[in-house]
Amino acid sequence: MSSRRRSQGPTQVRSWKSIQQKVPRSAGTRRRRRGKDILVWVGAIAFSVGLIFVSFLLLFEPESVFQAGGEAPVEELIFETDGSLGRDWLIARLELPEDPDLNVLDIFDLKSQIDGHPQVKSCIIRKKFPSTLYIEIEERKPVLRLRVRGPDGGPATYFVARDGTVFPGLGRDPSETRRMPFLTGVQLVEVPAGFAPIPGFRTVADLIDTAKSAYPGVYRTWRIVDLSLFDPDPAASFSAIRVRATNVKEIIFGVEDFGAELMNLKDIVDLTRERGMETLERVDLRYDETVPVVAGEQSRR
Repeated sequence: MSSRRRSQGPTQVRSWKSIQQKVPRSAGTRRRRRGKDILVWVGAIAFSVGLIFVSFLLLFEPESVFQAGGEAPVEELIFETDGSLGRDWLIARLELPEDPDLNVLDIFDLKSQIDGHPQVKSCIIRKKFPSTLYIEIEERKPVLRLRVRGPDGGPATYFVARDGTVFPGLGRDPSETRRMPFLTGVQLVEVPAGFAPIPGFRTVADLIDTAKSAYPGVYRTWRIVDLSLFDPDPAASFSAIRVRATNVKEIIFGVEDFGAELMNLKDIVDLTRERGMETLERVDLRYDETVPVVAGEQSRR
């Protein structure tokens, strides 16, 4: 019996080159990949910033996005204010060329011209293409009035705002402030724009605002607010505000609790009126429990 040999196919010899191998990335490859990632992030951030900027323009200044260029003469000036300054004042205040062009107008320079007036608290200026310049201002509100030497050298009535700014009150109707108390006892400092702000005046404004809102009947009798005893330093050992009213020649306020002091003042005025005393010489409200009261000459009779 003949023996058969099973034929076998040719033996496949595998080389190391034919084997898939996992080779770790080199440091240079990782750096290149990291650099690409950074570029992608930078591009995404730049795109987002650009998108936000364009969205802002489309929302607030849509005309400027589509402006074709060339000249843009100002054909309309829109002026809005919450006070008494008028359009004529604005035109005189601004140093505009004869034929202003929106493209070349410097709104920051215009804003500085308007903000430089002490009666102006804030100002907003916008270009609205193709031909409109928009200006909106907020004016300071008067708290007290005072007599000063005006620009012509003669006496003039100015006003003091809550932040201590002294301003002329241009365009204001005198009937609106004829019952407003006068301020005395301050030393004004002249500056190129007029007068320097009065230090610490917010405390005085708090007294006025509290009296007007909570005790209007008491406030209506006030004629003069004297700051000769007032110290603007919050840490001062002594500071007081003196008020002269039609029914009390001298009222002295401390600067700690105006609400309590005004309540005491109203009670004193009501009580003395019930007892037939129409005027008082002096009321010192700086003490918590005992309030010194000096009756006037007519009240003693």
